[in-house]
Amino acid sequence: MTTWNVLKKKETAGVLSNRYRTGRPRKTTAVDDRNIVKAVKKNLKTSVSDITNNLHRTGVKVSQSTVRRRLREQQYRGYTTRCKPLISSKNRKTRLQFAQKYRDEPQKFWNKVLWTDETKINLYQSERPKCGERRNLLMIQNI
Repeated sequence: MTTWNVLKKKETAGVLSNRYRTGRPRKTTAVDDRNIVKAVKKNLKTSVSDITNNLHRTGVKVSQSTVRRRLREQQYRGYTTRCKPLISSKNRKTRLQFAQKYRDEPQKFWNKVLWTDETKINLYQSERPKCGERRNLLMIQNI
């Protein structure tokens, strides 16, 4: 904007401030956006519905899609973590006892040990990648 246009605007409108912008105003303020990101930084496994409920308690009425949009603006993407088979407390104790019992054995002994837990175990999950995992592009090209 040139100096002439600025002076002309001052004469006609009497004010130099910007006019209101077109479009719908944001439902969240900058403070709300920071609180959303802070909740995710504190616990990456926090769900969008939990964040939305926390905002509702503070008086900010937003939808889950709005929270997702704010997280996407801050480069947070929705990836699902992989499931690993859980080790029960009984198995944990027996593994610890085994390790303490045989910790001073020589390498020849360990070469003879058959490790049965090197198998692939799928509990409650399929072979397909979960949402958010990156697939191997070479594997897809060979299909």
